[in-house]
Amino acid sequence: MSEDRVRTFMERKLFRSVVEEGVGEDAGCWRLTLRCGNRAWQGIMTEDGVIRQQAMLLVPARQVFGK
Repeated sequence: MSEDRVRTFMERKLFRSVVEEGVGEDAGCWRLTLRCGNRAWQGIMTEDGVIRQQAMLLVPARQVFGK
């Protein structure tokens, strides 16, 4: 996805993000998860911004009952 498209999605609030501080063997690192629709990118980053590990994930749709 191009940088321009990412910025457009961010402006339209189509991305959700979570940042988590590493614990245990991941201490000193951060996990960043960016979600758009049913896709998510997750990266483990060092304090200096180096991506140590990354993955693309499929996020299952939520089921809505009674509607």
